[in-house]
Amino acid sequence: MAVALAPGLSRKLKKVLEARTDSPDLLASLNTLSSFYTNNNQQARRNLRSTIEKRALAINEEFLSASESAQKALDAVELEVAGLAECCDKIAKALNSCSAATGDIISTTERLKQELENTTQRQEIVSCFLRDYQLSQEES
Repeated sequence: MAVALAPGLSRKLKKVLEARTDSPDLLASLNTLSSFYTNNNQQARRNLRSTIEKRALAINEEFLSASESAQKALDAVELEVAGLAECCDKIAKALNSCSAATGDIISTTERLKQELENTTQRQEIVSCFLRDYQLSQEES
């Protein structure tokens, strides 16, 4: 004799029967639940959701307090990195300034080198001219 179930109830019953009760996640969840859910009465069942949410909130608050020191350390590292970035920017500006000054020095050096070469050529020309056209002591 088969008993006909309501379609919604049949679907729910099928879902429960197909659920895997040996999965590690489910077993871990049930173990955790059994650690704080000790009274199985009507009031406790009504408050189960509230109890689980309070426990989750307490766990999250504990995590926040435990991670506070790590957050402070990360903030300190962030400040150090910002300081290093600022120093790098200053160094880059100083290098650019030195590069510009070095460029000026090189151009001045090239100009002075060219002037020295021109002066040396003129000196040679004047020496040759004096040698060829100046009267010597004997000729005077």
